[in-house]
Amino acid sequence: ASDIAIATAKVARSLTVSHHDPNKVNFGILPTLVTKPSISKLSPTGVEFVDGTAINCSVIIYCTGYRFTYPFLSVDCGITLEDNHVTPLYKHVININHPSMALIGVPFYCCPTQMMDLQARFCIQYFTGSRSLPSRSDMLADTEADLEERKRRGLPKKWMHKLVDDMQFKYYEDLARTAGIVPLKPTVEKMFTECMRRRMLDVQNYRDDEFELVGED
Repeated sequence: ASDIAIATAKVARSLTVSHHDPNKVNFGILPTLVTKPSISKLSPTGVEFVDGTAINCSVIIYCTGYRFTYPFLSVDCGITLEDNHVTPLYKHVININHPSMALIGVPFYCCPTQMMDLQARFCIQYFTGSRSLPSRSDMLADTEADLEERKRRGLPKKWMHKLVDDMQFKYYEDLARTAGIVPLKPTVEKMFTECMRRRMLDVQNYRDDEFELVGED
């Protein structure tokens, strides 16, 4: 949504961005862009917001995230998908019903390339026989424990694979520890944290930042 807003603001006469937390992202100086809180309802000519204000608009762009879909999978795979929750996946990656099958890259709000590399190395340990998977009941219990923790944090079903707060790097550590593989370097977490901080401060220019590694930590 932020990327679309920045690109659109450069050519549109006016642009309003509705955000659940309008103070969370700093768009910098974009004369045509105004931020608003959540939408309360749509009208025939525009939008009304929860703060009581309203605007007329000609186009509405919905930026509500991605929706998982696996049209190529047979029902025989035993994978179910409900409100973006893919089940049953051991560690969010291995199909418990058919544990020689993996879905790489399901978790989101993450360092995607590093996560997928780690997931691939995790799966290789089991697919090559270097490690043995737990029993089906143990994998289901592990998955249920993760699900309950997410519910405890108040996450909706559509975020059952979202790596919020401290969950991302705890997940990476768990993958590495469970499969006995090389974990991610501490610098990955530090760079990600700083990148997200910079994104909140300057969403227009944070991609131009350059990092220099001066050590392993």
